[in-house]
Amino acid sequence: AVTRATVHAASDFELAVIVAALNVLLALYAVYYVALQRRAVEELSRTVNAAGEKTATLEQRVAERTHELESAQRVLQRMWRLGQQITIELHPARVLERFLEAVTDVVEADGGALGMLGENGTIRIAAATGASLHMLGHEVPVAGSAMGRVIRTGRPWSVADVAEHGHELHRPTFDLLSGAEAHGFAIIPIVRRGE
Repeated sequence: AVTRATVHAASDFELAVIVAALNVLLALYAVYYVALQRRAVEELSRTVNAAGEKTATLEQRVAERTHELESAQRVLQRMWRLGQQITIELHPARVLERFLEAVTDVVEADGGALGMLGENGTIRIAAATGASLHMLGHEVPVAGSAMGRVIRTGRPWSVADVAEHGHELHRPTFDLLSGAEAHGFAIIPIVRRGE
């Protein structure tokens, strides 16, 4: 016989099972929700990291471009000043000096020298600036020197460390360069009206 206490007990038991089932479902939902939140946080973190990397890359590109533009502006200003100096200068040696100073500034070198081919088979350093100033007036033979080779071939010559290539230079010229602690060295032919 089913009594009121039995129905009540069964109801309590069923209620306890229902509550337990709801607790299990609630725990499962909480685990699922935490997993979803973790994935969302990880995705957000990846997105933020990717955005940070893109920002860093863009900032680096902007800095590089800014440096390039500043260099170009510096070169243009230097060429403009050179043009002004040349138009008011009447002395050819000073024009060569200003030209050499401008070239040295534009290529950001420590010094520069300009050799002129003489009729006696030598190259006379007609202008010099910076670390090469001590070469002014020095004569270099066309034969047996890197400067002479550049004049003969019309092709530039450059080295990162002149000490390693001293055998290619005229010995007194190499000694002058060594005294100036020169490292990188370039010789570039300059042609005047096809000569």
